Amino acid sequence: MFFYFVNMPTFKSVLENIQTTLREDSALIAFCTAKWNKSLKVESVYAERTEIQLSDLPIVLITRPSVEKVFKTRVRDSVHTVRLYCGFQQKDKLEAMSDLIELEELIDDALLKDHTRGGNAMDTNPGESINDEGKYHPVYFLAMNITVNHRR
Repeated sequence: MFFYFVNMPTFKSVLENIQTTLREDSALIAFCTAKWNKSLKVESVYAERTEIQLSDLPIVLITRPSVEKVFKTRVRDSVHTVRLYCGFQQKDKLEAMSDLIELEELIDDALLKDHTRGGNAMDTNPGESINDEGKYHPVYFLAMNITVNHRR
């Protein structure tokens, strides 16, 4: 366990790091290029205020739906829930599940390469995920929760 006695930058820097990490991860770039011949689009948004076009896919939308704050002497610890909405288009129904699993695992791998988000967080932990079960074929989406421990 790490003990941080200095305050960290604003949580905005953590969200920016997540965006950069996902955009620049070589394994994610290779996967998206091989599957869809496109790079992964990554944006921080309000999920319910965003329209997505098929031309935007593959995409990861980053939101922060909740934060728990704990005030301690001279510091404010917080546990942020960051949610990633990951979508892509796949005409082959049988291949879609494999693509969804691989995309999720590659995102986990990318995020865990630097769990401190460049020194801007105490820890990053991928958590629960849920997918749309193919309801909107040929577009598939996955929602992933990530817990980020942060100190200000």
